[in-house]
Amino acid sequence: MLGEFGALESAGMAQRVAWTAAVARTAEGYGFGWSYWQFDSDFVLWDMQADGWVKPIHDTLVPAVAQ
Repeated sequence: MLGEFGALESAGMAQRVAWTAAVARTAEGYGFGWSYWQFDSDFVLWDMQADGWVKPIHDTLVPAVAQ
């Protein structure tokens, strides 16, 4: 289990997405589960003002499955 990783909001979205994807996919490649750090603060995954996911980060953590 890889616990609580995240990318600081001030890093910029492209960098956050790239780093988050690299960490999550690497952990999965080794058979590890993972947990993302911070739902709604400075590593934001949920936009409290918009009441919705930060889509680029959400979609990186939960990629669409090809059907």
